[in-house]
Amino acid sequence: MSGAVQYIVVRKDLLDQMGTGKTAAQVAHAAVASIIEKTRERDVFAGTNKEVVRIIRDPDIEKWLNGRFTKLVVYVKTKQKLLNLADTLDNLNIRCKLIYDSCLTSLEPEESNGTTLTCMGVTPILRDNVPKCLQKLRLLE
Repeated sequence: MSGAVQYIVVRKDLLDQMGTGKTAAQVAHAAVASIIEKTRERDVFAGTNKEVVRIIRDPDIEKWLNGRFTKLVVYVKTKQKLLNLADTLDNLNIRCKLIYDSCLTSLEPEESNGTTLTCMGVTPILRDNVPKCLQKLRLLE
């Protein structure tokens, strides 16, 4: 059985505005957030919703953590393509986490809440199970 890989998908149309450092920070956010998203569950305490994070013995994450932590940073050309990919992954029951920048430095807000969608982290997947929609994406250079 092959190892696991984590995909980070970046919006290529924002690269000139973000620069190398900002892009690296957004990719780091996506890598961490998608792992947390996989381990998050909702619980109810005293009638109010609280988010509780616990470590789940997920075999794909364990294989990734105990392996090489392989990450592939790939890109899509637009916001809509990123949203479409997120929907496709959701339909395949593959968890991902969309990352929105708070637009305090180099980006202009695109959303009504003052944020801009920059990238998406996908939870680690066994290489044999990576769907074609991720396999066909090109590496970010």
